Amino acid sequence: MRREGGEVTGRLGLIAGTAWVLLGLVWFAGTPISDAIGWRAIDAFWALCGLAGLAALVSLHRPYRHEYGLRGRIGLWIAIVGTAIFVLGTVASAATGSESDLVFVAVTLGYLLVFVGSAVVGVSFLRAGVASRTGSILFVLALPLGLLLAGLAGITLASTVSGFDVEGAVAGGPPVLYGLGWLAIGARVRTEPDRQGGL
Repeated sequence: MRREGGEVTGRLGLIAGTAWVLLGLVWFAGTPISDAIGWRAIDAFWALCGLAGLAALVSLHRPYRHEYGLRGRIGLWIAIVGTAIFVLGTVASAATGSESDLVFVAVTLGYLLVFVGSAVVGVSFLRAGVASRTGSILFVLALPLGLLLAGLAGITLASTVSGFDVEGAVAGGPPVLYGLGWLAIGARVRTEPDRQGGL
């Protein structure tokens, strides 16, 4: 028997995964895209990506509620709160056209909470032996490995592309790995059997 809510969570996970990968790539590219369409449009796009992630996170509880334990629930709530703060910050930035100190703090705090909470969820999934192992590992490693890989890629590009913003590019790495994690989890949850017999 398939997991209750698995089909919906799977679809939302695939949408969220695609959105977060695109968010990370846009963030990594930075200035060329912002020059072309403007930061308000980018902030609005980030807000939409965050909303897709929020929907997927909220739906993630149902198929795994019996298996990922208290630690997983806490991690899920941290990620949900972080995503909501990130969305509010990007909406405020898109609406005002400027990034105040408060908006910067909200986006940064939300960003960090998304990856910390998701790492906890990933660890809980790995311990329970559920969801996609690859996706769970990507959830755990998204922040540290994403920062490292984007930093190395940014330094390499900065040596060949004049004016490339390495500091801005670094923040694009974790969303790409997080999105890939969602794609793996979204694909798996749609077909994964329910070990609790549908309870």
